[in-house]
Amino acid sequence: MPAKDPDSTDPLGLNAVGVPDETGEGTRQMAECFAEEFLRLGHGPEQVIELFRSPRHRLAHHAWTVLGAQSVTEIVTQAAAIWSPAHRPPAPPSPTTPPAQPLGDRHVRGL
Repeated sequence: MPAKDPDSTDPLGLNAVGVPDETGEGTRQMAECFAEEFLRLGHGPEQVIELFRSPRHRLAHHAWTVLGAQSVTEIVTQAAAIWSPAHRPPAPPSPTTPPAQPLGDRHVRGL
């Protein structure tokens, strides 16, 4: 609950605007963004699909109901092939970083 009522003169107040999406392409793009975002955060594909299935996540669930289970599953699967940590190869070592050298008998003077 907010601590106080919204100020009608606040220039940074939130305003919602409905945008028609007759073709469903906007909903598909939104679903692709959700899938990418949650996969990049480290969630597995199964967890992301559960997010779409859950009515608690209203926009994601809206995509689930409009696009259907098969389309959303395909979107998540395609995104997981790119963004899921299990599908990413390990990063190669940076060529600018010199390899670590053992200290051996060296010591720092002046301490």
